[in-house]
Amino acid sequence: MATPLYANHKAPTRLDKTANANAHAGLWYERFFNGYAAGFTALENKDESKKNWIHTVCGNVGDRQLLDEAIRRRKALLGALEGIACVFRTRWHFASGLGSPHPVENGFAWHPTLGVPYLGGSAVKGIVRAFVEQWDDSPKAVARERLRFWFGSEDKQPEELEHGTPAGAFIFFDALPIEPPALAADIMTPHMGKWYAEGGEIQHLGEKDRIPADWHAPVPVPFLVVEKGAFLFGIAPRPGLPADDATRARNDLPQVFRTLQAALEWIGAGAKTAVGYGRMKGSEPERLTPALTPPRAPEPELPADPLLRDIALFLAKRPDKNQSEISALIGALKQGRWQGEDARRVAEELKARMIREKLWRTQSNAKKPEKDKDYQNTLYVMKLLGEG
Repeated sequence: MATPLYANHKAPTRLDKTANANAHAGLWYERFFNGYAAGFTALENKDESKKNWIHTVCGNVGDRQLLDEAIRRRKALLGALEGIACVFRTRWHFASGLGSPHPVENGFAWHPTLGVPYLGGSAVKGIVRAFVEQWDDSPKAVARERLRFWFGSEDKQPEELEHGTPAGAFIFFDALPIEPPALAADIMTPHMGKWYAEGGEIQHLGEKDRIPADWHAPVPVPFLVVEKGAFLFGIAPRPGLPADDATRARNDLPQVFRTLQAALEWIGAGAKTAVGYGRMKGSEPERLTPALTPPRAPEPELPADPLLRDIALFLAKRPDKNQSEISALIGALKQGRWQGEDARRVAEELKARMIREKLWRTQSNAKKPEKDKDYQNTLYVMKLLGEG
């Protein structure tokens, strides 16, 4: 078996999720397939190589810490937009991205940075739209208005944008796993492949391979699925809407989410929904609001003495907080902030601080005393106090 990479490559030969829990399973699955025969024009032991490759990513994938951080950021964003979030758990297998190209014939939708299966926001939007179009039992006029307002147009491909709006009133976010999902290998057994692919080309009944019949042998095709997972879905009003539309969007948002709930429960998401894949059950939706501004730290209690209060306020408001308080006070004295008796009292405060912080130097052991900062500061304060 061979991997289509340059000679003497150092690509991993297996995905070791135990040794490297945050390995990107999607990158491995998409780029390091090693089931080719020599020359890379065909697969070696076709059926086995496909199945074996799928099994390399089976089990739980994804880093819990990275997922927790992604969910926290997503909820913060939804809160800022006054959106709604809800966790949906799979009721059976879930598959997304099967139509993507891959040597095993069925691709898979991997999140580009988290390395886990996910459902794109466009797919979430499509599920909600499909439910409104086909299963909404509201009067037709109401359903058409919902399509126009929620999605921007009554038609999926309008000839021209309605009301000049390129998008609907809502943002549909990617559905992300809240915990490492469990992946498994599944299998489909199409019996009449040539009928589906070439049935329209039948010229006569003698073309037995193209005719749908029970004598065709099944062709096992393995594919990757989410066996068990929980996903966070989020929808929010689109920022920048006119005032009236923004108010309506906030009022319609719970209805949009109820439609999503019904669609996931009855239709399903992803591929093979006709046979029950992708159906999910949701918890109670959570309407998020902008995070409150953290309470301000209480102001420090200021001294009753007016001069000491002035010193405290000066230090609290100094532009460079990395500058030491002693350097800041000496600099202010040199610039003449305090004069006369006030300057002498500030010097007394400085002397007390320097002694307390062991920075009071009446003598210097430096070869160049003029470079000794603490010694020079001490001489300056002593001068102000008349001790020099």
